[in-house]
Amino acid sequence: MNRTIMICLSVLLVALGLTACTQAVSKAAAEQSTVPSAANSAEQNVLPESTEPPAPEMIDFEVNRYAVTAGAAAYLGGAEEQYKALVDAVCSKKETEPYTDEDAAKRAAEIFAETPYSAFADVTAQNGAFQITYNETGDADTFDTAVKELIEGCVYKDANELEKALLLYRTVAQNFTLQGADSTLYEALLEQRGSAADLAKVLTYLFVQNGISADRVSGMVGESERSWTAAELSGNRYHFDAAAEIHATQGSGLKYFGMSDAARSKAGSPAPYTVGEGNYAVQQDTLSTDTKFDAVFADVKDFTVDVYGHFVYLSTESSEDGYQNSIGTESFTAAVG
Repeated sequence: MNRTIMICLSVLLVALGLTACTQAVSKAAAEQSTVPSAANSAEQNVLPESTEPPAPEMIDFEVNRYAVTAGAAAYLGGAEEQYKALVDAVCSKKETEPYTDEDAAKRAAEIFAETPYSAFADVTAQNGAFQITYNETGDADTFDTAVKELIEGCVYKDANELEKALLLYRTVAQNFTLQGADSTLYEALLEQRGSAADLAKVLTYLFVQNGISADRVSGMVGESERSWTAAELSGNRYHFDAAAEIHATQGSGLKYFGMSDAARSKAGSPAPYTVGEGNYAVQQDTLSTDTKFDAVFADVKDFTVDVYGHFVYLSTESSEDGYQNSIGTESFTAAVG
């Protein structure tokens, strides 16, 4: 009897143990199914690819050694080929370059004196040949390399005309130091500093190099004579004064970008204006009548250019407050935000 009871108890304990083991295994399996594996966890934590557009591609730029201002081009007229021959001669360090037309040679020499290459080469036209003497202040390749690096560091490949003007203007106003007496275009660009006249030379040169028709212009600012840049955008001429921008906004704004005559006069620089230099300088009572930039840009303290959507984003407050307005750079018809 007792033996029978003992056998029954043993069978019962074994059955209970098997049941508990089965439940534990089932619970562990259930828990395992709810915890992702290391591989699954890693997959779940992978972020989707960014939908933001890539950074704008910078321009691949080559210097045009023959590019001149609008006034200089008109003055050269039929002497253009003689001018190109002179530039080539200087850049290859030739000491003489023959010519056949005395008047064309004199015009070419006069325009050459405005180029950056005149900083290291003196040219005279006499006896049927340009006589060229060199100093040790520089060479064409050094200057061209500096220009290429400067433009490729600020102008985007897809930039339109207005965007190029904005980017070049900002580069001069923000990166160049306004100081010292007048120097050469060569020195001002390489050293990124100079007088108001030097900055006007640099901005005019950079505009021309990027296909924007431009000239140096001079006039009275208060009681003093000063020079700045006149350039054409979409068929209209405007005033651009990077030196004045540095004084007004530390170079970050657009107060002196694309000014009309009316805005220029209000800023203390009324007509007449002298456009061009030397024998092709022309005094004008009217230079810019279009006022589309005046009201929009006058109070801008910061801006950024979007070459994908072709907008310029404008801030009239401190940059921490973001941009309060945006203007289409292709039509410039109205604010859109």
